[in-house]
Amino acid sequence: MLGLKGSLNEYELDLLRQRSLSARYEKARRGELVVAAPVGFVKSGDRYEKDPDRRVQEAIKLVFDKVEELGRARQALCWLHEYNLDLPVKQTNGDMAWRRPSYSAIHRI
Repeated sequence: MLGLKGSLNEYELDLLRQRSLSARYEKARRGELVVAAPVGFVKSGDRYEKDPDRRVQEAIKLVFDKVEELGRARQALCWLHEYNLDLPVKQTNGDMAWRRPSYSAIHRI
C-alpha cells in the first residue's frame, strides 16, 4: 500500500509540474510573463538595452571573447580564475554586484 501512495504522489507532482509549465507558456504567449533582464542588459520600457555601465559591457564582451577563443565555457572560467577577474551578477533587489565567476554564471551569459 505504501508503494502505491508514493506512486500516486509522484503522479500528482508530475501533474502539478505540467500544469505550472503550461500556465507559464500561456502567460508568455499572451505577453504577460515577467522575466528579469539578464546580466549586461537593462529593461527600458518593453525593450532590452545594453547596460550603460562600460565596465559591465567590457566584462560581458570578455566572457564571449574568451569562450570563442578557448572553445569552452570551462576553459574561459579557468582563465578568469587564473587572472582573478570578477563578473557582474544581478542581485534580487536589482542592484549589480561583482563576484568571482562560476561555471553557471558563464553559462547563463
